[in-house]
Amino acid sequence: MVIKTVVGSLYYAYKYKKQIAQATVIPILLSMILEWLLANITSGFLAVILLLPHFVLPAIVAINVHRVVISGENSVPKWGRFKIGKIELRFIGYSMLMITAFLPVALLSALDVSPVVTLSLILLVILPLICRLSIIFPAIAVGKDVSLQYAWEVSKSNTLYICGVMLLMFLLSMLVIMPIAFLSSSQLLLGVIGQIVGIFIIVSLSLTYSHIVKVKQN
Repeated sequence: MVIKTVVGSLYYAYKYKKQIAQATVIPILLSMILEWLLANITSGFLAVILLLPHFVLPAIVAINVHRVVISGENSVPKWGRFKIGKIELRFIGYSMLMITAFLPVALLSALDVSPVVTLSLILLVILPLICRLSIIFPAIAVGKDVSLQYAWEVSKSNTLYICGVMLLMFLLSMLVIMPIAFLSSSQLLLGVIGQIVGIFIIVSLSLTYSHIVKVKQN
């Protein structure tokens, strides 16, 4: 099922390529401009101000992609859902909450704990946790008023499946990005490729969520 989902991600990304491109082009362009500004500005105050849209724009991209894949091409306006509403705020809030899962890793690194222990914590605890709870994002994107408890319950007995999809997508992404990064020093090109790869990963999470929910309903 893992391979089927990953292949399905490629199919759906191609099937809805026009709708996804139109729905995400504005926030993606703005994100790339922000990336350039953050890399080149010297004002710490301005950098802090730019961090807010830096979190918001990727969320808008992900929400639009999730909605197109799960609910169909008519679920978003032609040029995408581009606003800060309840869905966006909850999406961003849970995204920031997920980041805190990596705090133990930072703590272990600061304490100079063995890399083996740190890697074991990441692979055996943090990544499975993040993979399971990430199911909340496509649910929120399509308007479901759900919590992390919902994601935990829905993803029960599907840990290997979710982690398998995410791991395979990550490996495929690296196969695409690494040769390009080696052959080209263009930050613009790498930025565009990174955004495209990100969309494929979002599509795979959408299909993973749809499959799990469908199985649970049956």
